Amino acid sequence: MYTRENPSPRYAELIGVYRQAHVEGIPHCGNAPEQAFPGKVRVQHVSRISFLTKLYGVESLLDYGSGKGDQYRTEPGGTDLKTVYGVDEIVCYDPGYQPFSQLPDRRFGGVLCIDVMEHCPKDGLPWIVDEIFGYAEHFVYMTVACFSASKTLPNGENAHCTVEDPDWWRALLSETGARYPSVTAEVVFLELDFEREIITEAVSRFND
Repeated sequence: MYTRENPSPRYAELIGVYRQAHVEGIPHCGNAPEQAFPGKVRVQHVSRISFLTKLYGVESLLDYGSGKGDQYRTEPGGTDLKTVYGVDEIVCYDPGYQPFSQLPDRRFGGVLCIDVMEHCPKDGLPWIVDEIFGYAEHFVYMTVACFSASKTLPNGENAHCTVEDPDWWRALLSETGARYPSVTAEVVFLELDFEREIITEAVSRFND
């Protein structure tokens, strides 16, 4: 079994690929370095996260897999997510982006993990999910895409290296969540409806 201390060769390989993308961009996809995994959060997630932070009264958040963290760089007249969430602190962690690659050494009121899980190698997911739950005092908010990405990585691979259906993910999350009964997880599963050419969402809660 792989662990944080003993990750798989596949995990190490992908970290290297993402670090390359952050520095060099993804030219074949038309992405300059600053456009490669900048970090983003859609409006519906902002609303849900804001509800959770206020429900649990948390003061700190960890964004696990934050990309470059552009979502927290407020432009004049823009939205300050720290204010919207009502928290004092948001810490970014992303092993594929050197400035945020230092692993945190403490827990946070809530952990955000948006557009991350499907980018992780399957053989590392048990310890990665466990690590995410372990950083949370009250809640985890996570999204999981259950379809292949439209973009590829610098090495030509699809950006979503783990594509499984929601039931597969629910089994993994239920098993992990059982070890953290005080942590509630809200997980948004995204599926691609090929006939209607839209992305649908299904929300599951664990330890609620």
